[in-house]
Amino acid sequence: MSSQDGPRAKGTDGRDFMHRQRVADHYKASVVNKSRLQIINLLHFLIYALWLTRMSPDLLRLIGRKSPASLSVLPRATLWSYAWLVSILPSIFAAVALRKNRALLMKQYIFGMVIFGLLPVMYGAYDLFGDLRGFLSNRDKAVRFYGFPAIVLAYVFLTVATQLHIFGIYCGTQLVSSWAARGVKKTK
Repeated sequence: MSSQDGPRAKGTDGRDFMHRQRVADHYKASVVNKSRLQIINLLHFLIYALWLTRMSPDLLRLIGRKSPASLSVLPRATLWSYAWLVSILPSIFAAVALRKNRALLMKQYIFGMVIFGLLPVMYGAYDLFGDLRGFLSNRDKAVRFYGFPAIVLAYVFLTVATQLHIFGIYCGTQLVSSWAARGVKKTK
């Protein structure tokens, strides 16, 4: 053994490093994308909690309860909002898949994020576009939530959710491909 500044090991000229094992690239990709997807999942849970709070007046009305006065100024929730709430299930699939490298659960996460994450958010952007155009033409009549225009807050949510879903789908596909590479011999 030798240190960086110490004497070289006897019997070697320093060029015998080729026999040492290296970490395969798919393992490196797996580690990087796992940590990224965990952060994306955490952020998804946070915006889910925020959107659930935003939808709480409508959800409370469904079960016959009165909503808080501060949240009752918000517009009624639409169908795409309820569909987006289901997107928490694919995030749970991803959290379980990350623990044991389960490719099938990760594929279900990807499929679920497209169906229950991206599609409702894209439809929501289309659905709210008329309100955004109305806000841009007449800012005085906008519904405000704590001084901020509610439509602008909705579009901030839609933008953040779209980015999280796209990055999550990207990391998920990278993980599926790196997990599929396990056991495949590299040809020279």
